[in-house]
Amino acid sequence: MSKQKQSAPWLLVIKQRPWLWGGGAFVLLTVGVWLALLAIAPDLLRPFSWAMTRSEDTVVETPEVVPVVEEDEEEQDGLVPRSIDGVLVAQENSNPFPVAMMIDNIPPAWPHSGLEAASVLYETLVEGGATRIMAVFAGGEAAKIGPVRSARPYYLEWVSEYDALYGHVGGSPEALGAIDGMGIKDFSQFSNGQYFWRDQSRYAPHNVYTSSELIQRALRDRDFAEETPQYGSWLFKDDAPLEERPLKEESIEVHFSSGQTWVSEYVYDRVTNQYAKFHAGRPHIDAETGNQLQTKNVVVIIIPPILDYGEKGRLTLDVHGEGRAFIFRDGEKITGSWKKTDRLDRTRFYDENGSEVLLNRGTSWVSIVPEGNDVIYTESEMVEGE
Repeated sequence: MSKQKQSAPWLLVIKQRPWLWGGGAFVLLTVGVWLALLAIAPDLLRPFSWAMTRSEDTVVETPEVVPVVEEDEEEQDGLVPRSIDGVLVAQENSNPFPVAMMIDNIPPAWPHSGLEAASVLYETLVEGGATRIMAVFAGGEAAKIGPVRSARPYYLEWVSEYDALYGHVGGSPEALGAIDGMGIKDFSQFSNGQYFWRDQSRYAPHNVYTSSELIQRALRDRDFAEETPQYGSWLFKDDAPLEERPLKEESIEVHFSSGQTWVSEYVYDRVTNQYAKFHAGRPHIDAETGNQLQTKNVVVIIIPPILDYGEKGRLTLDVHGEGRAFIFRDGEKITGSWKKTDRLDRTRFYDENGSEVLLNRGTSWVSIVPEGNDVIYTESEMVEGE
């Protein structure tokens, strides 16, 4: 068995070499001389005409240009990849309008409802060492989603990647100001109460819920239901065949803060090719289905240390730029990097060769971890037949 503890310092600096002016100037000068000769004395260049022209007698077959089709753009049996998660669906269901919901994640909010229907889930720190989850829905359906909780400003960076409708219950002053200033499609319970309800079996503020049906009604009422979302999709692929999946047991622990309560763990199942999610040392269950949450892809991105602790301990996090990343899929760990150039740009993930990683079709969990926090990867060989 091997256990790898990934910890600080984690900051990947990518340097770009500037264009060498000397070589560039020579090329430009050479081209300029040839063009001048062609203009004033074309006969002088006739011996070299093979490089620029061809005679009327010569037939040169131009190779057929075949457009490159990325694997995630191909149709399979009449189905196409859904933009949000690459799942193969009918064309008319391939790009539903995304809705990002802020989900409470402290013990009084457990178990969650509806997360099994989300396509992408982001988890990172809020004040007090706790975490909060932003679940992005675009195709999955749930009769109950929540508990819904308040907004924080750095989550808006991921909302903006999708230009999603952003569901929350109030928020920090900085977040609420940013929602208005950035033109975020606001879906606060404070001003959209008809699309939410409070579960009387739970204590406030851990008892606000919505549903896929109410979300769809809100999209129709605000004329978003027929709007075509415009955001860059990640690259997706089919699962690796069973015989190509490694014979090993694999788990990933993401330690957001001290103590077991704020540890998210993912355990790989070779047969299903999914990672079962645990939190606080227990299976992470969806209250509505009773199922343990599963994901096809686990992505861990390392950001700089926490920049500031503001009023009531609210955090300032830097989620722009680039840094170290670990991507887990098909029972394999890919060590690479992440990059997000600005607020509207999609966060993307690259391997060590600089190629964008192809994720498996299905759910992705993205953990955003400040540098210095532990990410522990454990693997052990598995005897075939176990």
